[in-house]
Amino acid sequence: MWRQTGGCDGTGGPREPEKDQLCSFEVPAGASGFCDCDGDGLKGRSEIQFRLQHVVYVING
Repeated sequence: MWRQTGGCDGTGGPREPEKDQLCSFEVPAGASGFCDCDGDGLKGRSEIQFRLQHVVYVING
């Protein structure tokens, strides 16, 4: 699951749960957040984070 965060910070920014998405979607340019692969709501060491992306990224998971 994609977990959206604010403040251009992939893990330290305030959570924006209303913008969370299911897997297999495109992370829009300008988004920050992380892929919550294990579903615990926390950014794990092996989970990918994004900080204010300038490109679109496709999550396949």
